[in-house]
Amino acid sequence: NTALSGTQSTGGGLACRDAKGWRVLSLGGGLPSASVWSLLAEGSSPVRSLWIGTDAGLVRLRFGAWSSIGRREGLSDPSVYGICIPEGPGLTGTAWFTTRSGLFRFEDGHARAITPADGLPAGGSFALTEWRGAIYTKLREGGLYRSRGGRFEAVPMPEALRDFGARCLEVMPDEQGKDALWMVMGGGGLWRFDGSTWKSYTTADGLPSNV
Repeated sequence: NTALSGTQSTGGGLACRDAKGWRVLSLGGGLPSASVWSLLAEGSSPVRSLWIGTDAGLVRLRFGAWSSIGRREGLSDPSVYGICIPEGPGLTGTAWFTTRSGLFRFEDGHARAITPADGLPAGGSFALTEWRGAIYTKLREGGLYRSRGGRFEAVPMPEALRDFGARCLEVMPDEQGKDALWMVMGGGGLWRFDGSTWKSYTTADGLPSNV
């Protein structure tokens, strides 16, 4: 088994740990930058490819070969904060990326920006995920949105959350074992959404910090 970790420090890159110990893959080894913002392993047993988002573009390591996705492929923003490879009906064969300027859909070798014409307001995003057959993303300064019928729509949420950017969106069971969307907020604590209601978790619930 191999553990992977991205770093944003000078001289950093992609840290890999296997039975022989730690090694760092950095500039010159396939990465366009030593600042790694996002990682996603596609497939399992074995992993088919590894997607790596940096502040200088997106790269993919597949069967030992590197490929890049950047301006030539339509990805106009080089800082890739989040990556999602959905598996739901109508979404397979696509990849989705969040950047400081917005959301991108990648399909057939081309990245397309999701714009207000698609129902998603302008603005950057850190996090995204697939849940219940839809792509969910939270704008850094705005609401939570999901895909539906080829467009995006706003998800009702507490107004106070609009001012916080989501650091992470994850789908995990709640206390009753039902699937839920969990959102880590930058300053707003932890929130859980079950599809209709929201619940917050803060230091009052045992969290060490709300940041």
